[in-house]
Amino acid sequence: MAGIAKLLCSTVVSLCLSFFITGDVCGQQTTSSCIQIQDSILHKPIYTNVDKLPEPVGGMGTLNKAIYKQLKYPPGDAYYTGKAIVAFVVQANGKIAGKRVIRDPSSESHLFSDQVVKIVSSLKWKPALCNNKPVASLYILPVNITISDQ
Repeated sequence: MAGIAKLLCSTVVSLCLSFFITGDVCGQQTTSSCIQIQDSILHKPIYTNVDKLPEPVGGMGTLNKAIYKQLKYPPGDAYYTGKAIVAFVVQANGKIAGKRVIRDPSSESHLFSDQVVKIVSSLKWKPALCNNKPVASLYILPVNITISDQ
């Protein structure tokens, strides 16, 4: 009888420990820092905080090279310096939507931000990931505008 009680107790402890460990692991798998909001432009749910950020195919170096090569300073005597900031949604399929200008050194002319949006849209993108699934996410891209003699 003592042997059966000892075996039963051992089995119960093993089951409880097993439940505790797998319960904890399951809890970790469903816990995510992803934050979803309703986009005011697209009128669809998008994520503002994700497990893995979206990026252009080829990495951020690809984006930097494209902006460096394709961004043109407008002709004339006007002096522009500052930061162009654009935001857009990288959809779950990698396409760009919901483009918006947050700031442009040329003010309402959008001389720089329009170019940045065009460059960004010309690249292929890998979507953001939340719980290892592709999701639509907001991406904010600042670009420094400076004059160079080169």
